[in-house]
Amino acid sequence: MEHTDDDGPVTVYFGQRWDAPTLDGRTRQIDPPAGEKCLHCSEPIEASDRGLLRLAIREDVNGKSVGAMEPTHLECDLRSALGNVTHMSGAGHHVGDCQDEPGTMREQGLAVLDYINQQRARVGMKPM
Repeated sequence: MEHTDDDGPVTVYFGQRWDAPTLDGRTRQIDPPAGEKCLHCSEPIEASDRGLLRLAIREDVNGKSVGAMEPTHLECDLRSALGNVTHMSGAGHHVGDCQDEPGTMREQGLAVLDYINQQRARVGMKPM
């Protein structure tokens, strides 16, 4: 089979583009899906939000697994992938130490994004 530059996955994102490896490959920008619920926090996506579409596997009414692309806030996606600030900073040294950070998933995600931007600033990088 012949491969072209069009082969491979496409990362679909919404909102203002940010500097991160996840957007270094093939990308497609869409308008924020305002009103749809975030895959991770279930809060609605706002027109000013940034984020990604992620594959979610759900069960339909017949019990069959079906896949769908669902939006997630940038910060919720980061929190889901990287853990919370306690985990990222190395403050939790035992299994389970990082599970009790206060706040909603979205609040923890915003804290993770803030923590990442602080670390980026320390090495002279622009915020995400």
